[in-house]
Amino acid sequence: MDDNLLFTKILGISLPWLVKQVVVDEKSQRVDIYVDHEPGIRAMCPVCEKFYGVYDHAPERIFRHLDTCQMGTYVHVRLPRVNCPDHGVKQIMSEFGENGSGMTFAYESFVIRVARECSIEATARICGLGWDQSWNTLDRAVKRGLGRKEHRVPARIGVDEKSIAKGHKYESLVYDIDAGTVEYVCDDRGQKSLEKYYRQFSSDELAKVQAVAMDMWDPYIAATKAYIPGAEQKIVFDRFHIMRHVLDAVDKVRKAEHKALTEAGQQTLKGARYLWLWSQENIPVWRQPEFEALKAKDLKVCRAWAIKENLRHMWSYWHA
Repeated sequence: MDDNLLFTKILGISLPWLVKQVVVDEKSQRVDIYVDHEPGIRAMCPVCEKFYGVYDHAPERIFRHLDTCQMGTYVHVRLPRVNCPDHGVKQIMSEFGENGSGMTFAYESFVIRVARECSIEATARICGLGWDQSWNTLDRAVKRGLGRKEHRVPARIGVDEKSIAKGHKYESLVYDIDAGTVEYVCDDRGQKSLEKYYRQFSSDELAKVQAVAMDMWDPYIAATKAYIPGAEQKIVFDRFHIMRHVLDAVDKVRKAEHKALTEAGQQTLKGARYLWLWSQENIPVWRQPEFEALKAKDLKVCRAWAIKENLRHMWSYWHA
């Protein structure tokens, strides 16, 4: 099997495309593959999708491809252009790589898989790309995904904030609770950020929302009330943030009681902070006797802890 036929199979190309020449440079560890098409072909206008004869060819483009035996591999091709009566001279859609990417679809897929496991810096280093090339690859992938995404509002929405940098910089995330997919991401965590998501949908579509889970952040509450019909009955404060407030309350009770006991010359609660913050099942075995002894005392923090533990059962309550 000659080199041209071998790389035709490796690239997975078919007529009218064919490999015209393969140049292997052992010194620079590089393989250059020159692809051409059969003469007399008809090509499709990318706008109206009608077929015409080849008008001329665009300048040569070079696409980075998956390595061949650890040698950098590059595909060279001059894409045909057609002269459409309705749309003028247009370059046909590339079958090798996306416009502006500089890499084949196969190599871009490889970069995306690496980026799912690594940082942008590590992806660039492993794939032999610049930081901008790696980032732009992911940006194009996201745009393709958004282009295929169905326009719909989930029945049960989750809204959350995520810290993205030092200095209290945040972004807002909207996700589909049932599907477990991120639906929307935007900078900042203000009211307008979430309203921008809601404005994508009509009032009838938003009326189909059954629940919106969020923390107790006022801008999110205000945005949801402004756009979701009947929001007062649909807003659900998520478990994590509610329990965080409850744990803070338990700790405040402990601090106040510990201070009062210390002033009275008693060290009953010294070193016991985390005993009241841990869930019952997470208390270390070696501290359980200590905790049982504390619970037997008539302490305010004991009652606060009991309220916290009882509240935890609410999340597993089911009403048919």
